[in-house]
Parts: sequence; structure tokens; C-alpha cells
Amino acid sequence: MKVNTEKVVVLKKVKAILVDMLNQAKSAIVDAQTEANYHIGAMQSRYDTFKEEAQYLVAAQQIRVVDLEQKISQCDNLIIRLNNPNFKFNTIEMGAMFSVIDFNENRRRYFFIIPGGNGIVEAINNKPILCVSIDAPVIKAYVGLSENDYPDTDNEKDECIEFVI
Repeated sequence: MKVNTEKVVVLKKVKAILVDMLNQAKSAIVDAQTEANYHIGAMQSRYDTFKEEAQYLVAAQQIRVVDLEQKISQCDNLIIRLNNPNFKFNTIEMGAMFSVIDFNENRRRYFFIIPGGNGIVEAINNKPILCVSIDAPVIKAYVGLSENDYPDTDNEKDECIEFVI
């Protein structure tokens, strides 16, 4: 399936971005730990919080590293799934690309759910696709739906899922 091949290309781009972010986070941990180690001994005054702030920064970057490693792993798993020629998504979930028809505005919107989507726009199957994460508010109403389903919104029957691939 050509679309799965294009989705893999996008996932590889996103994975490269995530790996770069991971390397930056690891570097920031080293820098923050060096800063924390530089401030030895008791605080000079109650306003001397450099060591404590640097330690908080180390902890925050460690959380970021874990999150980025998880997203990279999810990219790898999706790439493996999408390389299977018989694989197809039936519901809107991580890795699915889908189209929403808006009957009021007479337009279609295309989404691709990926780890670390970050709102980038990529061309897949010659259509501009908004790459979003599974937690993006713009797609929350669509997660778990299938083709021809209507999302649970205030304006019922105004939108419909056209396809899921």
C-alpha cells in the first residue's frame, strides 16, 4: 500500500526530530548537573537557590528523556506495523490517517496520528496532512471512531469520518 510507505517516511522524519530532541535533553542534563555540582556547600543566603534550581532542572530533563524515548519506541513500533503490506487501520488510533468531512463548511480535513506530532504538515497521498499526537484537542472527538461514524459534538451530524487508513 503506497500510503503506508508514505506514512513510514513521515514517521522516520519525526523519529529523527525526536532523536535530536533526546540528544539535546541528555546534554541539558549534563549541563544542569555540572551547574548543580559547581555550587558546593551551604547556601550563602536564603536567596541562593542556584544548586536547588539546577537539581530541579536535572529532574525535569530526566522526565523529558523518558518521554522522548517512549515516543521514539512508538515510532519504531508503528514503522514495523506499517511495513506489513496487509496491515490497515479500522479505527482512529495511533498511526492512523483519517479524513473528516465538515458538512457546514463543505471541506475535508486530514490527520495523521503519530508520536510527537507537533502539528507539522506533510503531504501523504498528495494531500496536506496535519500530523498530531493522540492527545491533541483537535482530534479528541474522533479517537476510536471508524469510517462513516459521526463524532460526539455539540452540532451532531455536521462532521463525518470519511476514511481511516
